[in-house]
Amino acid sequence: MPLSIKYNEDGGIIVRGEGIVNGNDIKEINDIIYGSPESIEKIAYQLGDFTEVTDISISNSEIEELAIQDKKAAEINPNMFIALVGTKDLIFGLSRMWEAFIYESPFETMVFRKMEDAQQWIKEKLQKKPEKGDLKI
Repeated sequence: MPLSIKYNEDGGIIVRGEGIVNGNDIKEINDIIYGSPESIEKIAYQLGDFTEVTDISISNSEIEELAIQDKKAAEINPNMFIALVGTKDLIFGLSRMWEAFIYESPFETMVFRKMEDAQQWIKEKLQKKPEKGDLKI
């Protein structure tokens, strides 16, 4: 599979792509990540690293389906945030299209061209995020 998942101790999930990726590959990864409400609740953030992807084949309707998956996950965990990194123009543009479909979701998203910028954004977001014990009800 051209995509892999790494679970970080800080609650983050890194999805890395290599080579040629298609819409079904991404949907299968989302199905794993969003496998249960309990697993969704544990996600602090997702980082989609597409810097090593050489080509992508995905339709507008597949991008919209992915956005629907993410919106459903956001209903369970609105505090999660997602960063996507794509250095190639096509990947960056498709990521921005996904971002437009997910616009009204309660979680924050950002698309980057450089991994360092995405990592810095995630670091800043994690520093601002309240600890579970700090939440005021």
